[in-house]
Amino acid sequence: HEAALAYQSKADWLETLGEQSNHEEIMKLYEYTRYLLSIVCSKEATITHYKNFALVHSRIAARYMQNESDESVEKALEYYGAAEEILREMVNQYPVKETRLSLARVLRRIGNVYVDRGSDTFLHKAITYYEEAYEILQNTFEDKYEPECIDEMIDMHSCLGFAYSACNEQMYLKKSFEHYEKGY
Repeated sequence: HEAALAYQSKADWLETLGEQSNHEEIMKLYEYTRYLLSIVCSKEATITHYKNFALVHSRIAARYMQNESDESVEKALEYYGAAEEILREMVNQYPVKETRLSLARVLRRIGNVYVDRGSDTFLHKAITYYEEAYEILQNTFEDKYEPECIDEMIDMHSCLGFAYSACNEQMYLKKSFEHYEKGY
């Protein structure tokens, strides 16, 4: 587990440099981290191992999203989907606020991918993910804006407000205004 985190830390550090020339090296480091964590999770899975395993999937997906080709977007959805699956299992095994918050974040990111694709079909998919993420946040934090969820709740209101307004459907306009208002 420590070796995997060392590779992930190096990738994170390279990512902070922000140079595109490091993209391939960063991807290799994240992929190796994912490989090592898959071995760890198959043998001695703890909440920390699962969390890191889901996190590295999300980071790989985010790297794919930097390239807006259809192929890269599909790869991003594949990795976000894997992170979602891991986090759903975590929520079942460890139903604590932290795991639910992590699941809501990944669902929001999947929704963001669909919003970026732009068509009404994709916007409706985005709304489905956003609504589930929002419901998880509401049920977990019961509309009490605790420090660990404030940013995520604001992001969710903004995402839902935008997606509802982008649909250009009358039934969504009121919802759009409600979420924009709650987010600000």
